[in-house]
This record gives sequence, structure tokens and C-alpha cells, in this order.
Amino acid sequence: MRNLCRDQKGGTMVYVLVAMVVLSLTIMGMLQMALASYQTGKFMEQRRQALAAAESGVALAVAELGSGTAIPRASYSGGSSPSIDSAADNWIGPGTGAMPSELSLGPGTSFRVWVAEPAGNRTQVVAEGRAGGRARLVQVTLKPRGRIPPFVVSAVSDESYGIILNGSGRITGDMHTEGLGRYSVLANGSLRSNGGLFVRQTADLDDIKKEVGKHFGDGVQVDSEEYEYPMPTPPSGLEPKGVFRHNGSGSVNMGPSDSGEYTSFTVNGHCDFNVNTGDEATGADVVIYVKGGFTINGGIQLNVTGAHSFRLYVDGNFTWNGGTKGASLEDPTKFIVCCRGRWVTLNGSPSIAAVIYAPQSDVTFNGSGHFTGAVVGREVTYNGSGNLVFPEAYRNKIAEVPIGTGGGAAPIIETGSWSELRRGAN
Repeated sequence: MRNLCRDQKGGTMVYVLVAMVVLSLTIMGMLQMALASYQTGKFMEQRRQALAAAESGVALAVAELGSGTAIPRASYSGGSSPSIDSAADNWIGPGTGAMPSELSLGPGTSFRVWVAEPAGNRTQVVAEGRAGGRARLVQVTLKPRGRIPPFVVSAVSDESYGIILNGSGRITGDMHTEGLGRYSVLANGSLRSNGGLFVRQTADLDDIKKEVGKHFGDGVQVDSEEYEYPMPTPPSGLEPKGVFRHNGSGSVNMGPSDSGEYTSFTVNGHCDFNVNTGDEATGADVVIYVKGGFTINGGIQLNVTGAHSFRLYVDGNFTWNGGTKGASLEDPTKFIVCCRGRWVTLNGSPSIAAVIYAPQSDVTFNGSGHFTGAVVGREVTYNGSGNLVFPEAYRNKIAEVPIGTGGGAAPIIETGSWSELRRGAN
């Protein structure tokens, strides 16, 4: 009996040992599973943080580009593995001068952003986010809203006869219409364009070609771009100046100190209209906001000098009358007209270099004047024997004219396509 009890005790001990081993293995397995789960969770959290950091970089790019900040750029042709040189000054960040190679968002989390050379109206942004050693790379296409399209004339109306071409003048450059049907453009007389007529993708291309195709040397083409035409917003906080009126000869002289809000603005007679914006460092745009109408009558010689521009915002109608001497300008971005009135009218023989943005106005050219620049109007009518010219040398500057907001603010930047890129060897 004593031996039997001893054997039972030994057997119990074996069972206890086996149970302890099994329990230990179970605990170890659970710990390993917990550790693996923790590591997986940590890995996923770091990836999520890395993606959020990359998105922060994209947001910074949008903000900086939208504020008009000059950003160093680098060549980029696309693809899944962009070459990124962290030592180069092609990263963006706050401040001026050389951009930092990396921006920290906290311990172990950072991002860097690369802005490629723009292609047309699009800019590619590549942002790399890092968190805890994990990295994710995203590519976003940015596009501006509220920029001047690259055409000598753009008609916003999608109704009949958004563009009416009469007379015998000549057009150098392309035109664009939001019209969809064959009567979106009416072309009479002998007027010809050496450029093309660009229409929306949903337009009836064949019918438009039948109607006006012969008037355009480059034919009627579908534009792959889509454009928005926000109303211009006059700048706020300008000093009230009351009524401005000049009669007779002599000269009108204006500078940055004359920027302000005017009740109306009229110049009559034969005179020089001189606008001196000053140098790059100490000068500024001359910004005139007219709550009523803006009228020029007579032989006016407009001279805009200096490193900046003459920016004119008009709530009422814009009228330029008479056999004016025109503008001693080559660069149309020196004279920017943003009109919110019903009509923009140029009569007689004015020779003007300007950018005219009036998306809800009917714009009419009469007579034999010469216009160099770009025009956006609800409807655009061209009469007479003058010329309309889009200056190719200033294409990029015209595209950069901010017209969506007042006070010289940059246009709105919005995001287009988004994709995550695979990490390459770089």
C-alpha cells in the first residue's frame, strides 16, 4: 500500500509538471500573439501616421502655392519611383530662402515635399511622410481655379452667340467658348484668325466646325482643360477717395499712394495717363476700386512704369471711348481690369495692352483699335477692322494673373487626382 501511494504521488507530480509545461507554452504563445498583434498594430499605426504626414505635406504645398510663395522646383516626369534628393533645395517649407529637406511634425514623424515643373495648368506634388521608420509616398495633381485661360478671347456664356465676330479685323491667337451648339460662335465678314477655336468636350464639334470652322486657321478643337470663372472680388480696406475726374490736356499721374476706393473715375480730353508703380523693393501695385463706372474719353496715352501693375476693379461699366493714343505697353499684365458691370466697351481706335476679366459682362470691341492681351467676358463681340493679339511671350505671366480674389491675392488651388506611389530605390 505504501508503494502504491508513492506511485500515485509520483504520477500526480508528472501531471503537475505536464500541466505547468502546457500552461507555460500557452502563456508564451499568448504573449507571442500579443506581441505580434502589438507589432502589427504599431506597424499599421506608423503607416497611418506616415500617410497623414504625407498629406500634411500636400496641404502645405497647396497653402504655399495658393499664397503665391515662390517654390523651388525640380524636373519630374512622373512614374512610380521619383528620384528624390534630400540634399537639394527642391523641398518646400515655411519661410524664405533655401527650403529645408525635412519638416518635423513631432518625435519620429516628419514629411518632405517635392513640387514638379507644371505641365499646362497642372502641377505635380510628391510628398513623403515618415513615422517610426515607416515611409509612404503620395502624388497629387494640383490645379488652379480663377486663372486667365491661355486665349485672346474666352466667352463664358454657354448660350447662343457667346462670340460674335464681325468686320475685317485679324485675330492672332486662339479663342475659347463655353458654348455647346453650332451657334455658340457667329462669324461674319472677312475676319480671320490664325489660331484655333477651342470648345468644351461636350460641345457639338461637327456643327460648330460647319458654322465657323473656315474662320480659324487651326480649325475647331476640343479643349481637354476645364475652366472656372469666379467673379472678381474687389479688395477690402482701401482708403476712400471719392470721385475722380480729369478734364482737358496735361497729365494724370498716379502711384501706390493713390490706391483707394473711388465713387467713379472719369478722364476726359487728350492727356497722358501715367501710372508709376515703383521698383521691386519699395514699390507696389496701384490698386483702384471704382464702385461706379470707369470712363476714358479722348486721346489718352496710358503709361504704366515700374516693377508692378495697375490693377483696376470696377463695379459698374468700363468704357474706353475715342481715338485714343492707347497704351505704351508690351506686357498686358501691367494693366489688369476686373469688371463686375454689365458692359465693357472699347470704342473708336484705342490701342491697349491689358488683361480684361469680366465673366458676367458683355465685352464689345468697336472701330479700328489694336488690343494685345487676353479677354474673358460673358459674351464677346468684335466689330470693325482692328486686331486682337495674344502675346505668346507673356503666356505664362497672363496665366499667373490672380483674378478670383481681390487685393492681389493668389488664385485658389484645388487638388485633382491622388495616388500612392511605391517606394523606389531612392
